Amino acid sequence: MIDEIHAYDAYMSTILAHTLSWLASLGCSIILLSATLPAARHRDLASAFLRGLGGQTAPELPADPPYPALALYHTDGQRHETCAVFRGEQRFTLRLVQQREPADDARYLLDLVRDGGAVARLCNRVDDAQAIYAALHSQLPADSRVLLHARFPLKDRQDHERQIGQLVGKDTVRGPGQPMIIVGTQVLEQSSTMT
Repeated sequence: MIDEIHAYDAYMSTILAHTLSWLASLGCSIILLSATLPAARHRDLASAFLRGLGGQTAPELPADPPYPALALYHTDGQRHETCAVFRGEQRFTLRLVQQREPADDARYLLDLVRDGGAVARLCNRVDDAQAIYAALHSQLPADSRVLLHARFPLKDRQDHERQIGQLVGKDTVRGPGQPMIIVGTQVLEQSSTMT
């Protein structure tokens, strides 16, 4: 399984295409995931896989693919499926708020977990994540807060990911009354400990 395939640069995309062809020729199943895959990129990757199968090289893509969509390619043909994601009775509320100062953001996060629970604060910029975390530093014990971003050296980042996995992952050791605040950037989305 390979996730976030829309984010690959030209170099990695070429490696991915060759890998898909090679794995298909070996009879391997491959799952590619993306929420924002452009049609041209979908066509390129599907063509690479189909080449490896020794079959046709031009996938038949719907003119206006639905979202979400599932595309299946195999030696016997192709299939495109979709499913209803939202039920009619579901309602969502979106509130836009002005960006807070780091200290105000920290107070807001602390209020969310005052009775326990966990919250993740995703920031677009590493500097913002660091500032919010610094504001939390004196207000929350070390075992109740984690910072994760891409500027950490690899070993430190892996240690932080492991800590997150232990505190809020499948095999959590954190008690229900212990508050937890994770501050990070988009690396939280792609962290293997968060799945």
